[in-house]
Amino acid sequence: MLHDAPSNGSDSGVFEILIVDDDAGDVLLIEEALADRQLDHRLHVAADGVAALEFLRSEDTPRPNLVLLDLNMPRMNGRELLAAV
Repeated sequence: MLHDAPSNGSDSGVFEILIVDDDAGDVLLIEEALADRQLDHRLHVAADGVAALEFLRSEDTPRPNLVLLDLNMPRMNGRELLAAV
C-alpha cells in the first residue's frame, strides 16, 4: 500500500518525506508530529520495503529528502531495504 498525504504548502520547494512503516498508528503519529511543525512537506507512505523500493525506483515519483524507516515489517524489512538501496 502506498499513499500520499496532502502537503501544507505549494509544490515549489516542498520537502519530500517517505514513511516506510506497516503500522497505521505509527504512521498517523508521524503525520501529526510533522503537521504540528508546520513544514512545507509532502508525505509518501509505503507499508513495507517492497512498496518503498518500488516508490524509490519509479521515475514518476519525487526523490525523498527524508526516509523514516521501520526495521520490522513484512515482505521486506527495513534492514533488507537499506541493503537494496
